[in-house]
Amino acid sequence: MNGRGWQILVVAALLLAVMGGGVAHPVLAQEPGGVSRDQVNEVARELYCPLCTGLSVDVCEIQVCVQMRDVIADKLAAGESKEEIKAYFVEQYGQKVLAQPEKRGVNLIAWILPGLFVVGGLTAAALWLKQRPVTTLAASSPGLSDEDRERLERELQRLDS
Repeated sequence: MNGRGWQILVVAALLLAVMGGGVAHPVLAQEPGGVSRDQVNEVARELYCPLCTGLSVDVCEIQVCVQMRDVIADKLAAGESKEEIKAYFVEQYGQKVLAQPEKRGVNLIAWILPGLFVVGGLTAAALWLKQRPVTTLAASSPGLSDEDRERLERELQRLDS
């Protein structure tokens, strides 16, 4: 590389260092109105993209989600709470936009049913274990002679007492 090539490389490296290498600087990572991207993403994380399947608004890059983040920033700058903003988007897109269903009405089933399944499964397992016959080690050891089986039973009884 000639002398001119090194100069260009050094200038480019300095520009990248000064500009932060393309990474948003925390002070500059603010939306209009003094609201930070972290504040916007805190709300956007609790909303799903109305068009995509399973992507939250904070990570989805389609135009509708970019616009939703802008609306969130404007509403936060206007002093609206997270709950008010979420209610606004529910009004616009319906309950499907919420990352977590509300804990009332039919949605309450989504919160209660998993717990009922766990309790029911544990109850069924306990009843199944209770009905199983208990066998001793000697009875379940087919390769022992009668003499060895008797000696094993005596040793087990001695250990129990």
